[in-house]
Amino acid sequence: MKKDLISIIVPTLNASSTIKSTLKSVLNQTFKNWEVIIIDGYSTDRTISIIKKFNNKKFKIYFLNKKKGLAEARYTGIKKSKGNYIAFLDADDLWNRNKLKYQLNFMKSKQIKFSATKFSILSKTSKFNSDTNIERINYDYFLYNRPICNSSVLIEKKLILNIARKHRYNIYAEDYLWWLEVMKKKVDCYLIKENLTNIRLSNDNRSKNFIKNFKDLYFIYKKINKLSYFKIIKIYLFLVKNSFNKIIFKIRAIYLNY
Repeated sequence: MKKDLISIIVPTLNASSTIKSTLKSVLNQTFKNWEVIIIDGYSTDRTISIIKKFNNKKFKIYFLNKKKGLAEARYTGIKKSKGNYIAFLDADDLWNRNKLKYQLNFMKSKQIKFSATKFSILSKTSKFNSDTNIERINYDYFLYNRPICNSSVLIEKKLILNIARKHRYNIYAEDYLWWLEVMKKKVDCYLIKENLTNIRLSNDNRSKNFIKNFKDLYFIYKKINKLSYFKIIKIYLFLVKNSFNKIIFKIRAIYLNY
């Protein structure tokens, strides 16, 4: 049997302040059969020189105009990958050293194709821990909740490749759209209750743009999923209710330097 290879997709753009520690969290993994596919948007800072200083042949760098967007960058990474599993890691996030090993073993033992771990959001002085306890996330549940962060996902390449190709245009909530499309195929996401992923909330972190985020969710709900206005309003109300603590944490971190 072919040994499992995990391809880790890392889009970068002027990430010199975080990319070193992010890639160190990959190097420290107890699971060693991985490759890192870096898709850089022609960074103008020291991002690329920092990556090259690792002098690691498992780090593969490709360049893509930043105007193509994150969805295109991630799709390009998937297309360039050789692994049978795909993991996503943003350039300012961190993994627990057992993340890949634990997650892959979990998926193999349950014979599943798609999983995510619980996560923490880190501000300058504090931390928010995801509190979702559901084990199996399906399409209907995911419409009303956001328990999956991009950097926590591990998924079979053959499951995500065509979806990423179809939706590789620039959209703000592209990862959310991809997971919805996977779940439409009756493939649920299993949530690992171990907290193995850390999201750093930086000044340019796009998740802080709440209004833009909700506008792009509207595009996903109305234009792609063809939901009624009534259902979209209902979803928004539930999203705010179910994500209230996380939203408050981000507001305090961004505007009060919490």
